[in-house]
Amino acid sequence: GESGEIGYMIDPEHWNRGLGSSAINELIIIARDAGLRKVTATTDKNNAASVRILEKAGFSAQSIGWMLTGEELEDMKMGRTVVMYVKEL
Repeated sequence: GESGEIGYMIDPEHWNRGLGSSAINELIIIARDAGLRKVTATTDKNNAASVRILEKAGFSAQSIGWMLTGEELEDMKMGRTVVMYVKEL
């Protein structure tokens, strides 16, 4: 396909070390080298650090949605509001 989705998760023990930015930048290079024309990433709208990482890497907010995690599905709890970010390569 022409598009792909990227994701990342940083252990809190390693936050604020630039690892998220480094990971995103490397994943963008891999996606571009694979011939993708667009990549997306989804994050919790309240995760300010992740939002900053994506925007700094050139992603733009495209849509807002709702996501339930596995634990929330089991307990029938409410989910979280997420934002999908898109970057054209």
